Amino acid sequence: IEQQVVAATLRGSFFSTWAGPVSTAFGVEYREQSVVTTADPISAVQGFVGGGTVPYSGEVDVKEGFVEVLVPLARDRAWAESLSVDLAARVTDYSTSGRVETWKAGFNWSITPSVRLRATRSRDIRAPSLEELFAAGSTSQLSVDDTTFVPGTTRPQGNYLVTAANAGNPLLTPEIADTLTAGIVLTPQALPELNVSIDYYDIVLNDAIISLTPATIVRRCLDGSTPELCQFIVRDPNLQA
Repeated sequence: IEQQVVAATLRGSFFSTWAGPVSTAFGVEYREQSVVTTADPISAVQGFVGGGTVPYSGEVDVKEGFVEVLVPLARDRAWAESLSVDLAARVTDYSTSGRVETWKAGFNWSITPSVRLRATRSRDIRAPSLEELFAAGSTSQLSVDDTTFVPGTTRPQGNYLVTAANAGNPLLTPEIADTLTAGIVLTPQALPELNVSIDYYDIVLNDAIISLTPATIVRRCLDGSTPELCQFIVRDPNLQA
C-alpha cells in the first residue's frame, strides 16, 4: 500500500471580535492511494479450500479543500467566563465516487471555571478502503441454515458448510453519518485533582459499507425481505431434481 500526499495549510488570527481574536485555518490537499496485492499460484486460482486471495491492484485520487473558524463571542462576563463557536467545512472529491461535503458546527461555553458545556453537530464520512473497492476475490468456509425443502428433489433441509466468495466493489460511495454530541465538563475548584466529563452521542449512519455473510444472504432471500440477494446463491446442481 502506498500513499503520496501534497498539502498546504494557512492558519492564524486575521481579525478580532469584542471577545478576542478569531482563529482561522484553511487549506488544500491532494492524495494518491494505491494498493498491489500478490498471491501464490494456488491462491490465485482459488485452489485452497478457503482463504485464498486473488491478486488485485487499484488506485484512488483524492482532492480536498477545507476551512475552519473559531469565533469567540464572550469573555469574562457574569454569565460566561468564555463562549465560542467552532465552524468548519470540507469538500472532498474522490476519483472513484465523486464529490462529498462534510461540515461541523459547535459551541464551547465555560459558565464558570468549574462548569463547561459543549455541543457539536456534524456531517461525517468514511470512504471505502482500497480492499473494499478493489479486492478481486477470496473464499471462506461458513455455516448456513437452509430452511427450504422442495418435495421431489434430493436437496434436504439442514445446515451446510458452504464456500463463500468475497470481492470488492469499485462502485462503493462513502458512508455518511449525521452526528450530535453534547456534554458537560466539571472541574470543581475545591477538588483540583477531579475532572468529570459526561457526554451524549447520537449518530445516524447512512450508506453503511458491510459484507453480508452467506447465512444473511440465504435468510433475506428466503424470507422475501431482499429478493435481489437470491442471485448470489449458487446451488449444487447434483442436489436438485
